[in-house]
Amino acid sequence: MSAAMEPLTIDVPTIRRLQDSSLRDLFGVLFRHKRRSGLFLAVILALTALVTALMPRAYESDAKLLMRVGRESVAVDPTASSSGQVLSVRQSRDSEVNSELEILTSQDVIGAVVDAFGPEKFAPPGLLERLGILGSGDIRQRAILNLSTNLSIEALKDSNIISLSYSAGRPDLARDVLKKIIEVYRTQHIAAHRTVGAYQFFAQETARLGSELAGAEDKLRDAKNRAHVGSIDEQRRILMGRIGAMQQDQEQTRSALSSSKARVASMQAMLKTLPETITTEQTSGMPNAAADGMRQKIYELQLKEQDLLSRYRESSEPVQEVRRQIAEAQSLLARQDQNRTQVTEGLSASHQRVNGDLLTETAALSGLRAKSEALESELRKARMELSALNDSEVKIAQIDRQVQAQKQTLQKYSANLEQTRIDQALETEKISNISVVEQATLPSLPVSPRVLLNLVLGTFVGLLGGVAVAFGSDFVDHSIRKPSDVEERLQLPTLAAIPYQDPRRTLSRTPALRGERPRLPAGGETGHATGSPVMAMRGVSIDPSFGALRDRLTFSANGHMRTPCVVAVTSCRFDEDKSRVAASLAAVLKQTSQGRVLLLDARGLQQREQPGRVALPGFEVGTDGSLPGGAGRSCESTSASELLASLKQDYSYIVLDAPPVLGTTAGARICGQADAVILVLEAEATRWEVAREAKDLLQQARARLLGVVLNNRRYHIPHWLYERL
Repeated sequence: MSAAMEPLTIDVPTIRRLQDSSLRDLFGVLFRHKRRSGLFLAVILALTALVTALMPRAYESDAKLLMRVGRESVAVDPTASSSGQVLSVRQSRDSEVNSELEILTSQDVIGAVVDAFGPEKFAPPGLLERLGILGSGDIRQRAILNLSTNLSIEALKDSNIISLSYSAGRPDLARDVLKKIIEVYRTQHIAAHRTVGAYQFFAQETARLGSELAGAEDKLRDAKNRAHVGSIDEQRRILMGRIGAMQQDQEQTRSALSSSKARVASMQAMLKTLPETITTEQTSGMPNAAADGMRQKIYELQLKEQDLLSRYRESSEPVQEVRRQIAEAQSLLARQDQNRTQVTEGLSASHQRVNGDLLTETAALSGLRAKSEALESELRKARMELSALNDSEVKIAQIDRQVQAQKQTLQKYSANLEQTRIDQALETEKISNISVVEQATLPSLPVSPRVLLNLVLGTFVGLLGGVAVAFGSDFVDHSIRKPSDVEERLQLPTLAAIPYQDPRRTLSRTPALRGERPRLPAGGETGHATGSPVMAMRGVSIDPSFGALRDRLTFSANGHMRTPCVVAVTSCRFDEDKSRVAASLAAVLKQTSQGRVLLLDARGLQQREQPGRVALPGFEVGTDGSLPGGAGRSCESTSASELLASLKQDYSYIVLDAPPVLGTTAGARICGQADAVILVLEAEATRWEVAREAKDLLQQARARLLGVVLNNRRYHIPHWLYERL
């Protein structure tokens, strides 16, 4: 497969070149393909202008709706709520706005507007409809789709405003359609927030619950009458107060009864110890007052002991203390003299007092016993009443709960009935929380097409596409454009880069080769030389780059070129202007050399050397580097090798304008006989695959290839911009 037919691949040098690209390289790509990019931009702008001119005009009508906080926002549906009360909505306001946007864009609203104006207003019948292939249903569906496409609805940020816009081919149609959309939407909004049949349902349920509540209240009244209570709680409070008071009184009575019994027993025991009579007068001497007082003290202590026994146990400390005192008093009384004198006896006052106290205490004891029995009887009756009240309370409480539950349910249903009545009245009057804050406008100027915007977008697309075209063209271009491409692709040094010179301009700014410049044949370099001279270059400019070429040649020869020396200048193909390079090289060699320099035109060699003599035109370069006028001299020999050997005897440098390497076999063969070979490549014209093939042929011919001269290199970036990059 030839180099031109090789598949597009990205090799390592290409990747390295892309990685090392500088800003100058990027601008170089753009300026190198500026014509293609400009053509692409012009085509895009022309298409944009054409499309803009052919686009139909569209007029847009605008309107705005305000969604206030109303019953739809804060009221709960009575049929879906157990309480029916108005609640505060805690969810985001955006959810409510989004719900309204869904209603606005629903098929019901859009379809109603289409039906009101007719599908033909939004979707004119096409050929299929006119032929009857598509029915009216398809036309209506297409009209709904078109209306939805031209309708724009947006909720303004951080507000309760809904913005609507509709575009149509006529201003009045856009306004009328938008008005109809708002009208249908408000009707649909009211219907969407209403529950069908709710008023009749709540009216029936309210009547039924009222009847059931009346029956339950009658049952509660009968139960209270049978229990003889007005209020269970109040009756229980009174009864529990009575029972508590009686229990407290009974406890006190029992305590008093026990104390009374103890005192009676103590008095009875004391009477047994007290004599009924005592000595009232002593006839034999003074009465013993100490003994009498002691006895009186013992009596009082004994009474105190009985009183303490009625309240404390025998082992308690107060009782033991009193008994200790009694024992001490009796011990003292026993030590008194019993036979002092004779006394007169009489009734004992202590006995009489104790006996009187005993009678009084006995009567009190009987009263306490009767009171205790009465309290016990009353307490039993009160507890029986409490038990009966508890039994009645359960039944009354059950009936009362039923009454309260039915009252609450009736209140809820009554509130829901009132709410549904209000909703029905609002629907009849078409009152809702949606207000029109801006009526549908009548547009005066079309909104489409936007000429300036289209041109700006077209320019942007054209510029972007132009850049893409430039880089795409540069990517698929395999030509050698700069010295770095030569080093990367061919691994050869660049001896010189000859700038491109516009042939329409004067080429006399640099020193020129003097002498007459014969005309080239009609075929130029594309054909072979016929008998006329082709290398007398009158007026050919010597670019300063050829001086660098001479220096590079000397450097390649280790600082000194041996003479005589044959330097062959060749190229890949015929159209790479290598003859100018050969002539310029001969001129600069003559300017720096004392020997003779011959410019030999070897382009006329055939593919193979024919038997006979070889005649080549030659031109000796003047001392000032110019070519002489006229046809020059003819160099003849039996073969090219013998010709070159004979010329070396007369000339120090022989610059050989060799045939191209590709397309002929003589080019590589004659280059193999030269002492040094220079390969001329046309910048941005010679593909690196072709140059590599020419290099391989030269290496096969064992030619000493010194390097490459990059001819007609173009600098696309303007000088003022290049200096700033």
